Amino acid sequence: MKRHKSTRIVSLVALAICLLSLLRIAPYFYKGQSPWLGYRNLNLARNMALSGKFSVESQQNIFLSSKEISSQGQIANTGNSLTPVIYSWIFKAFGFNYNLPVFVSVILSALTSVLIFLLIFRLLGLWPALLAASLDLFLPVNWLGALAAGFYEWAMLFFALGLVCYFWQTKTKVWQLILAGLCFGLAVLSRNAFLVSVPAVFIFEFMQTRNLKRLLALGLPLVVIFVLWIAPGWLSPEQFNTYLAKTDTDLGRYGHLFNDPYTYHYNQENFINEVLNDKHPDTLDFFVKYGYEVSFIDRIKVYANSALYYLVEFIRLINYGGPLIALLMIFGLGLFKKRQLVLFKFFSIWLASWYVALIYLRTNNWDHFLEIKFIVLATASYAATFIIHKLFDNSLKLKRASFILLAGCLILHSFLAAKWLFHEEYNTSQLDNLRQAATRLNQSSLDRDEVVASGGSVIFNEGLNYFTDQSIIFFHPQTIKELYQQNKISEAFDKFKVVAATNFEPEIMSLIKEQTTVKIIE
Repeated sequence: MKRHKSTRIVSLVALAICLLSLLRIAPYFYKGQSPWLGYRNLNLARNMALSGKFSVESQQNIFLSSKEISSQGQIANTGNSLTPVIYSWIFKAFGFNYNLPVFVSVILSALTSVLIFLLIFRLLGLWPALLAASLDLFLPVNWLGALAAGFYEWAMLFFALGLVCYFWQTKTKVWQLILAGLCFGLAVLSRNAFLVSVPAVFIFEFMQTRNLKRLLALGLPLVVIFVLWIAPGWLSPEQFNTYLAKTDTDLGRYGHLFNDPYTYHYNQENFINEVLNDKHPDTLDFFVKYGYEVSFIDRIKVYANSALYYLVEFIRLINYGGPLIALLMIFGLGLFKKRQLVLFKFFSIWLASWYVALIYLRTNNWDHFLEIKFIVLATASYAATFIIHKLFDNSLKLKRASFILLAGCLILHSFLAAKWLFHEEYNTSQLDNLRQAATRLNQSSLDRDEVVASGGSVIFNEGLNYFTDQSIIFFHPQTIKELYQQNKISEAFDKFKVVAATNFEPEIMSLIKEQTTVKIIE
């Protein structure tokens, strides 16, 4: 009877968490849009749904309209291909709609929060699970991730499912290991960043059991699903698989170093000679990735830059809530070492391998913090629960009141931190400029397959292609200035069959007007 009552209470709490987590959609309605989206994945999904081809760009890296994809699109070279494929199925089933991916992402985020609540409840008990859910509700990094559709949402759900399958039983059965391996494989295919987190599970499993059969049961499903997924790209004459191809073909990949498609295709050598002396760690990182000569000292700077980035960003208010949550997490890890040694080993292996891998890969992206959300929530909530038990050990009423008060404080703390995050994100997202540029293009008389030269940034123009379905070629302002000095703007535009220009500063637009006869959309 008690077990039935406990199950009913937990089920009701899980339902409440799911419904409350849907409030994460609020900024979308308030602002009319997310700060940004995973435009590349959503463009891929739209194009695949409408044309059946997994493509966004031409071989010249023009962002193509969907009707040009079948004839001119090159197969996309991306490592997160399951996410756009799933969204293409959704678009086929419900029709293409700009709002749909955001709604789906928020729902998936809510389901992931429920899974993490249930897992912490299973491992640590009800009170830590409730405090974790309270912290998670408006956790800044998680809230932003929920609104960034086409980004981490499917990977987070699959990874959480994998953790539930793996940890739900004290002694995980073979079929549960197989299911966990499949979920981890789906997480990696949805977002390859999880390649730095999944190995921790395998290391932990082997250290705990020293059983190769169990390790194979966990690992083989992941390997099989991964190989089967990438095999078509590997066997294709185009060699478009991102893990096996020798060159980058997508602007989203080589655009980290080269200014724009014109620079990459027609001025690569001169550009490299000009910027080779740039000592900024971010630039040096991509010199290393593209095989250019970089000194040993400069390589060390790149690794040091990554190492410092994750330490600093972790304690920032707008990621996990600042030093308070970081201190609770550290204290929680100390408690786990004394009281939950198995989980302490797992979390230690995970954090260490995650951090070392990110440094080795020379990354510096905030989104990697989404991968360790379970660790932060479990350790911080366990520490908070311990503190309350110690302070009010002799009074059940005070203890319950303290839990309720602390849960409210965690919700408020996360909400205020997230408020600052969204203030920063919306102010720097160029969302208003993107809306205006999309409106101008949609109201123009251009055919969707006519190519428009556009300024801004790579992500901006991916968004412009998403909201207009217009063929767009990105030109960096510096490229336009250099072409003007050589009297070659018209020649450069002809290489991409440009018929119009938009989204450039007045100074740049005047240079374009002087040397070309393309239509100006202002």
